[in-house]
Amino acid sequence: MNELEITHEFGYKNNPNSQDFIELHHFNLEREFVQLNSFENIEEIFQAYNAYMFFYHNLRRYGSLNYMTPSEFSKMFEINSDTYFNSKTIFVKK
Repeated sequence: MNELEITHEFGYKNNPNSQDFIELHHFNLEREFVQLNSFENIEEIFQAYNAYMFFYHNLRRYGSLNYMTPSEFSKMFEINSDTYFNSKTIFVKK
């Protein structure tokens, strides 16, 4: 983990607000992907999941990001500053 410069950020157990962004991602994944699809095999799941994740990060706009996509938001901070956005953070519940 250290070699890849990945850091852990711990949330509090039974406190979804401490990790609200990842909780929202899981909620959207369940609502927009899992509940709307059925699959015959693991390859179908893999292909559909990759397509959904491309949509989620590159096409879907978010009010909380000033109606930008996560990719647009990330690029904005890569250009302006690397202090506000770290794409190598892993959130873990305590």
